[in-house]
Amino acid sequence: MSITAYIIPMFIIYFAFIIILGFYHSKGIKNSDDFLVDGRKTGFWVLVGTIVGTNVGGGTMIGMTGEAYQMGVSALWPILPMIVFVLIWTFLFVKYINRIRQVTLPDFLVLRFGESVRIPSALLTMLRSIVMTGMQILAMASIISATLGWDTSASLAFSFIVTVVYCILGGMHTVMVTDAIQTVIQTIGPLLILGILLYSLTVSGSVSQVTSEIDPSFWNLWEPGWVVIFGFIAASGPYYLVYQPMWQRVYSAKDESTAFKSMLWGTIFSFITCLLPVAIGILANAVAPSGIAPDSVLPWMYLEYFPPLIGSFFAVSLIAAIMSVLDSMVLDGSANLVRDVYQKRINPDATNKQLVFMGRIAVVIISTIGLLLAIALPNLIVLWVFANTLAAGGIVIPALAAWFFKKATAKGAFWSIVLGGTGTLGWGLINWWATGSPDTPYFGIHPVYVGFVLSLLALILFSMNSPHSPEENPEATLYKKDDLVLADNKQVNKIKINQTYATFINTPNKTDMEREIINEH
Repeated sequence: MSITAYIIPMFIIYFAFIIILGFYHSKGIKNSDDFLVDGRKTGFWVLVGTIVGTNVGGGTMIGMTGEAYQMGVSALWPILPMIVFVLIWTFLFVKYINRIRQVTLPDFLVLRFGESVRIPSALLTMLRSIVMTGMQILAMASIISATLGWDTSASLAFSFIVTVVYCILGGMHTVMVTDAIQTVIQTIGPLLILGILLYSLTVSGSVSQVTSEIDPSFWNLWEPGWVVIFGFIAASGPYYLVYQPMWQRVYSAKDESTAFKSMLWGTIFSFITCLLPVAIGILANAVAPSGIAPDSVLPWMYLEYFPPLIGSFFAVSLIAAIMSVLDSMVLDGSANLVRDVYQKRINPDATNKQLVFMGRIAVVIISTIGLLLAIALPNLIVLWVFANTLAAGGIVIPALAAWFFKKATAKGAFWSIVLGGTGTLGWGLINWWATGSPDTPYFGIHPVYVGFVLSLLALILFSMNSPHSPEENPEATLYKKDDLVLADNKQVNKIKINQTYATFINTPNKTDMEREIINEH
């Protein structure tokens, strides 16, 4: 019997389950907090699952297996800066972020600097989400096309429709629950494959022979060279200090302790999960057929080493795992549209019903733009890396200033975002013209370095020459070690309400959650 005969029923069952799950959870959505941050009630295990699923999707598993098959352990470099910077962010900031109970990353900047910084920071954040949405739709369609034999148009259409339907139905809760389920499945599959590989090579007595025959550079983590390594660090590392999907998950946690523990263990498990495809990719050199495409190594192993029914299940799970990243990007961009554009700029008096409705409209808008990008630019990886760089160049410096630089002013933060973002964009375009890639350093200068320098200079110079605006509130976000140490003490674990919410108390566009907290105090 053809493997397709197993894959198609499994495909239908798997995605029908996801849609039903979305419909079930749609009944619990009463307001925008429910839709965008799961009502701020998410527990430890679901958060760990969604953190791993967002960091390590099906595309990452397939891509890292292929890279390791060709390059060895240096395939870890695209993920290592993320792990390191997320751990730094977790230990320093996560409890604070949960405490301020906002919705988006621009909300945090607005608490400190006022509304002037909202739109420029939202645009940079949303651009990354849209490009990533298009990239994941394309990746999902590619695997559907390869496994089911559908043409590209049908595969893209299916990927778009499934994503939109289940994001619209269940919002963030559905996204996080399905992420957690898919994380378990996408980890079990490679773990079993690695075990089978090690066992079969041990039985044949060829493990040591295989490892000794592999090019020694495969075992050299530093093989790419420092220029390339620093490029990886610059392009992806700092961005994860302002990675909005993780901020949304921290906002969604039921309390500070859950937020911290979930992010810590989720990041550790993300790294462990990434080790699996690297090990598989290296060992695959002993068993994979000559001439196999690197991105086909992992799917080939699923279908080669498992019985057809199990192999087809794990092959379909790769498609679903891509959705673990895709759905997060869609909800990420939707949060910016609803919160930062619609609620704060277009309709400050929007009701909960209007906000939930706009959340669903935003899902369609973000997904549609992503689909159009996937159709127009079939190779989105370059734009994705550049979108990361652009957001980092414009947002990292003012975000750090919000934590650590009390003298920073609203004007300084605004121009820091604008000039940092445009500087990164300008140098990236020069790089693109000169080297063929916006992320390739021209004269050894990465675009994000230009962005950081301009962003820092703008922050300092404009802050030195402008007063604090009435909307500013340094105490709302200023980093204090004592606050972090005492974060688990219920008597002192909240920033003073009259400080934290000073920006919003006299405005009509507060969320229900903000009104409840203000009323309680």
